[in-house]
Amino acid sequence: MSVVAQLPRYDVQIFVGTQIGYTEDFHTIFEVDNICKEYCEEHKIAVTCSLTKFIYPGGEEQGAIVGLINYPRFPSSATEVTLHAYQLAYKLMDGLDQFRCSIFTPTDIILLENDCIDPELIDRT
Repeated sequence: MSVVAQLPRYDVQIFVGTQIGYTEDFHTIFEVDNICKEYCEEHKIAVTCSLTKFIYPGGEEQGAIVGLINYPRFPSSATEVTLHAYQLAYKLMDGLDQFRCSIFTPTDIILLENDCIDPELIDRT
């Protein structure tokens, strides 16, 4: 066994729900995977996709955690990894009918809002 490559560690995570707006309908983890696969093929990056559950005051929701790293087969700078996270997060929000999602970097937590979501999906009560 030998070390083939070594890069500085930099990882970013996207936290996104799968509930369609505030309705009773949900997207599947397979839809999350497909959005990620399409993005990875187009941009030559690698990601992880994990099913998760968000528990918060007043409810809970299924969702996904999408991880991006500085993978040695497809090396990127920290800035590039973060930029990919923003771009993929917006694709996930659009594809999964999400109003918000979060990006965790090593130093920050960023809350994104989707200005393009159908207002009918947003519970205003």
